Amino acid sequence: KSQIDQIWNTFWTGGITNTITIVEQLTYLIFIKNLDEIETRNELKAKRGFKYPPIFSKDQQDFRWKNLLQMDVLPRHAIFSNTVDGVFPFIRSLGKEKSLFSTYMKGATFGIS
Repeated sequence: KSQIDQIWNTFWTGGITNTITIVEQLTYLIFIKNLDEIETRNELKAKRGFKYPPIFSKDQQDFRWKNLLQMDVLPRHAIFSNTVDGVFPFIRSLGKEKSLFSTYMKGATFGIS
């Protein structure tokens, strides 16, 4: 409970006070973390000879959760706030055109800075 309270207070301090918005923003972060976990599992399978289409290109390795956690605050902030080449445009581009995912993500915004 104390971790949840701490996260909640961080959002409130940052100016995000709407409960639905907080849950939405947390969902985006969990999604980014999940993508990295899937990629890690796929990399382990690849070592055993399985082929897979990578989620992250060589240029997008900084978007992986494990790498975001290792970054200093300023570079991490730049990756999240970059509206052209940052992590959020990357996750918006993952769905196929006119899929349910792309329809939902079309109007989505990342509000954490």
